[in-house]
Amino acid sequence: MNKREKSLLTMILVMVVLFAHILGIKWYMTAYRQKEQTVNELGIRAASYRSSTETAAMIADEVKWLSEHEPEPSTVESSESELLKFLESSSSEVGLSATGQKLIPIEDSGEVYRRVKIEVSANGTEEQIYKWLVAIHQPTEFRAVTQILMKPVSNDESLVSCTLTAEKWLIEKEVEL
Repeated sequence: MNKREKSLLTMILVMVVLFAHILGIKWYMTAYRQKEQTVNELGIRAASYRSSTETAAMIADEVKWLSEHEPEPSTVESSESELLKFLESSSSEVGLSATGQKLIPIEDSGEVYRRVKIEVSANGTEEQIYKWLVAIHQPTEFRAVTQILMKPVSNDESLVSCTLTAEKWLIEKEVEL
């Protein structure tokens, strides 16, 4: 083999080695990206499972609390009167003057619970209104304030008129005939 053939053969070998390296790197990068994607997907799935476990534990705690604190079954009428008495007494305790009340028709809230709603209006100072709202809104007592409308009283700037909707959840007692 002459010098020219040797240099041509060397150049061909260098090009084959270089081409093999480029193909090898490309194959390696594709495999690396695929494995990295798989690791990320498994990490997301593990986080999801962890989140599901935490959610299940939280729900189990809530179910346990509910089984320990669930209210006794009662009739809609007794729950309405109880909520109305509570709203009146709590407003007078903080010094508000009640200006009106209205029963709102009952809605079904699901398979187990029903809701009674009462709309109440009262006038007082802003501080008295806030204390009243805190007294009413007690989710642990199955009672909540679901709507609030506050506006100034036109003839006295120090007073606020508050109209709110209070709801109480109950388990309806089956009425025996």
